[in-house]
Amino acid sequence: MQQSDIQRLVEDTQTEILQGARRIAVLNISDTAVEVLRQIDEKGLLSAVVGLYAISTDAAPAEVRGIPVRPMTTLRDDLPEVIVIAADGEKEEVITAALPYVQGSPKMIVAGYGHYSFRDPLFDEISAQLLVPSLANGYKNSLVH
Repeated sequence: MQQSDIQRLVEDTQTEILQGARRIAVLNISDTAVEVLRQIDEKGLLSAVVGLYAISTDAAPAEVRGIPVRPMTTLRDDLPEVIVIAADGEKEEVITAALPYVQGSPKMIVAGYGHYSFRDPLFDEISAQLLVPSLANGYKNSLVH
């Protein structure tokens, strides 16, 4: 995720906290999540974050910056007022994994445009076998197009 998109997540989260939100959930264990938590912590607002939620907690740490890492299933009991999606290209998968466990109507904060990029596992597998990436037309998506 680009730094400007991370900054947008932080600013929007800070605004929600300053407007009274006390139960913030951050979804997706990622560098983006760590950076969002770091910046929220620097602003002295980390106490509003109730958890960092992961699709799978098998290889996840127990906590990040003192915030417990929890499975998505616990969202139903934690009742966040605001959900921060700390993902860019994979935000659709993260949101889809969380939706069955979301109760009420929490505000969802998202940023970034990575989800618009072309993604196809079969195409990636085949193109990874090429000796040289195609830049025939001068840009990285020429082979895709």
